[in-house]
Amino acid sequence: MRTFLGRAAFAPVSISLCISLAALLSACGGGSADSVSTAQSTDDGVASANLARLGSAPINQIAPMPAGVTPPKTTLPAPTPDPVSPTGTMSVEWVTPTTSADGLKMADLAGYRIYYGTASGTYTNTINVPSPSTLSYTISGLPSNTYFVVVKAYDTSDNESSPSVEVNKAIR
Repeated sequence: MRTFLGRAAFAPVSISLCISLAALLSACGGGSADSVSTAQSTDDGVASANLARLGSAPINQIAPMPAGVTPPKTTLPAPTPDPVSPTGTMSVEWVTPTTSADGLKMADLAGYRIYYGTASGTYTNTINVPSPSTLSYTISGLPSNTYFVVVKAYDTSDNESSPSVEVNKAIR
């Protein structure tokens, strides 16, 4: 090692400072267990440190908290609940048919089926009302929309009548 005006006396301090700096960077995410740190003294007595990354480590590493230090407490705001869609109800009523499709007296009525949907003539939902004495039904939990409804009677052989007149209701 050459001595230039007393600079050699500072070289060991510079080397240990560079090694400490390399160790600190490694602990703070600037390096990883796969990193190699080297320190060397140049011809003019000035030390330098080099970090060479051999592997890959996450860029967002978090350094451990020093012993005796308490992390600050953070309170996150309560999550906002999902907006609730308004729902509504629709009551449907009908009268008991007296004759079947062939014109004979209705003798074997088994129940009714309510068909409804959000487009006229397109009924995507069906509710079975298996009692011939029940003449009304309330559909609940309907999201905002316009609903179209028909009712059909059916007999014990599961033959359905023609649909009733279509009615509609807007739920807002």
